[in-house]
Amino acid sequence: MESLTRASLKVCPFVRSKTTQALRQLSETSSLTQHARACPFAGAALSAREYSMSSKPAQASSAPATSTPRVASTYSFGDADLVANKINLLDRSTNEQAFDYDGYLEDALDKKRQDKSYRFFNNINRLAEEFPRAHLTEEAEKVTVWCANDYLGMGTNAKTIAAMKETLDKYGGGAGGTRNIAGHNQHAIKLEAEIAALHKHEAALVFSSCFVANDAVLSLLGQRLKDLVIFSDELNHASMIQGIRNSRAKKEIFKHNDLADLEKNWLATPSRLQS
Repeated sequence: MESLTRASLKVCPFVRSKTTQALRQLSETSSLTQHARACPFAGAALSAREYSMSSKPAQASSAPATSTPRVASTYSFGDADLVANKINLLDRSTNEQAFDYDGYLEDALDKKRQDKSYRFFNNINRLAEEFPRAHLTEEAEKVTVWCANDYLGMGTNAKTIAAMKETLDKYGGGAGGTRNIAGHNQHAIKLEAEIAALHKHEAALVFSSCFVANDAVLSLLGQRLKDLVIFSDELNHASMIQGIRNSRAKKEIFKHNDLADLEKNWLATPSRLQS
């Protein structure tokens, strides 16, 4: 009986929730096996156990029989949970109504469309030989791009393109992973060394975007600098607002480009926090 109880601990949530004393009482109950057979969890384990036992050849006192003995089953108590998962004996019926995720999300999207905050992405395809021109969905429909970060056109520079082709031929495309695993390579190291030298700093760190950089740096400063107070313009960029929020530092918001309001907020800050 005790072996059955121990095995049931692995597969039966009812048995797992019982105290040690209650389990001992169960193991001493003659009807435990009968109840176990009706359990969708322990019953599967018990069936597997009985099948394994019945498959073993009997020990004979006389000469071995000529018939080939049955091979013992590979089932064990450790496999019982797999057996139980395959037997759908649980009553999963419920009166609860399933949450309408699709309807909820569609309503949220409709609200954004109505208040003109729904984000659409333009199909901009910059042309290497016609900088700063680009075409839209139709190649015949061309526009001049003044909002690209590559405002100097370095992406179309002949030397840049030649270096990119040479690198692709030797190393292939993409970093192959994040920098924490296999994505840190000599190209990133050389780029950061060049940027550090340009700004006369010991080192530099390149982020995937300005948004990520602002978020990460402000979050770090707020978490590491004790009693930090961040004064933020009310029309600050979303990346800085996000970084300040993630830092959980105290923040004071001043009116847009209003130095007088900034000074007012500064003077209202306790002197111990102004140092």
